[in-house]
Amino acid sequence: MNKIIKRSAALALSALLLASALALSAACEGAPAFGEFTAVDLYGGEVTQDVFAGAKLTLVNVWGTYCGPCISEMPDLGDIGREYADRGFQIVGIVVDVYEEAPESFEAAREIVEALGADYVHVVPNYDMIASRLRYVQFIPESFFLDEFGAQIGESIVGSMDRESWVAVIEAALGGLG
Repeated sequence: MNKIIKRSAALALSALLLASALALSAACEGAPAFGEFTAVDLYGGEVTQDVFAGAKLTLVNVWGTYCGPCISEMPDLGDIGREYADRGFQIVGIVVDVYEEAPESFEAAREIVEALGADYVHVVPNYDMIASRLRYVQFIPESFFLDEFGAQIGESIVGSMDRESWVAVIEAALGGLG
């Protein structure tokens, strides 16, 4: 009898925890991925969560200056960003190995961006950004889509892609917006 009570209690607790997790997940769905933040770009300009309001769909590309696959896809991303700008699409890069507290670290990232024509906004993440969405990034490059309110749409894309693959993914995402 004691085993039955323990099993019932364990099942009830498991069900309660699962229901709580699902409720939390539903509450977070549609919430801005980064919340409110104020950061800087690679040139020292202020960037806030309003950067996402500039387009109906934003591709956020998380990259690092030491990451070969990240760098290899940047020329295509720069071209695609320019080509799709009139369709309500933009790209925002987040460079994870540059720190606001170490402005000298900006130079290497700026050189890469300028040499490759990746002329979209590149944000230097601050603590708020790292404590929110970026804490889930385990590998780079990682990319994900945000709507104009900063809420994530769909799943993350881990790894680099060629131009043709990016165009297919972006077309599908834009088509899904209606």
